[in-house]
Amino acid sequence: SFWPSGSDGYVDLSLANLGLGHRNNVVNPNYGYLSGTSMATPMVSGVAGLIKGAYPDLTATELKSRIMETVDPLPSLKGKIVSGGRVNLTAALNPNPQVDFIPVHTGWNHVSVPRHLESGYDTASIFADIHSAGHSVLKYVDDQTGWKTLNSSDPVIPLQGYWIFSENVTTVPVRFAIPVIGPVRQVSPGWSSTGGWAVRDVSANETLTSLGEGWSYLFGYDATAQRYDEVIIRGGSGNQSDIRPVRPYQGYWLYCNQNGTYQPPLT
Repeated sequence: SFWPSGSDGYVDLSLANLGLGHRNNVVNPNYGYLSGTSMATPMVSGVAGLIKGAYPDLTATELKSRIMETVDPLPSLKGKIVSGGRVNLTAALNPNPQVDFIPVHTGWNHVSVPRHLESGYDTASIFADIHSAGHSVLKYVDDQTGWKTLNSSDPVIPLQGYWIFSENVTTVPVRFAIPVIGPVRQVSPGWSSTGGWAVRDVSANETLTSLGEGWSYLFGYDATAQRYDEVIIRGGSGNQSDIRPVRPYQGYWLYCNQNGTYQPPLT
């Protein structure tokens, strides 16, 4: 911790020798705006120190992952830095960061999120890092509304399916809101694009319990094969049985024969 003095030799400026009256050259006492790694390094080091103080058992790899996975994604940083975002100390200090990933395959993907996303990470900007070959993010609400193209600021909500195109296999990180609030969606007769409400496989029968006999058909899209799955029929059997699973993060086409409220079971 020695610094070259303005006169002779070096001055000891270590924490153990903090003192007053060190004589040295004054460079410029004015403030200004600067950018670059010289500015980022001490800030990130300080963030790492605060996190390590709160969670002393974290390994260096775990500490790095916590910082990288909790950044604020910024379109202006896409492709310029590895994380693609700005450090968020508050999020990194969260004792239970709810981070998961949407799997994305080459070609078209019908995806969804099972829970409400954390504020600031709940818009179509979560798909910004996908190499989409110029394709927009799309959603189909119902037969009355039809297709809609999403802007980066449009919300991404649970129980709604989204279509995204990717040039390669990748993942989309998602961060869930805390506390967890059960999603609710009103569905109309006809076709809707939707998704499941669980972070695990749940049978179609259980997934759509709240709709009672109001639903008829459900089928997903196999992004690895780029084709639709076989349809699930309410009360069906064999390959069309409604005990087949609804998988997390996958989008589904749902056909209803009446208005209904789609939500997780209340019991």
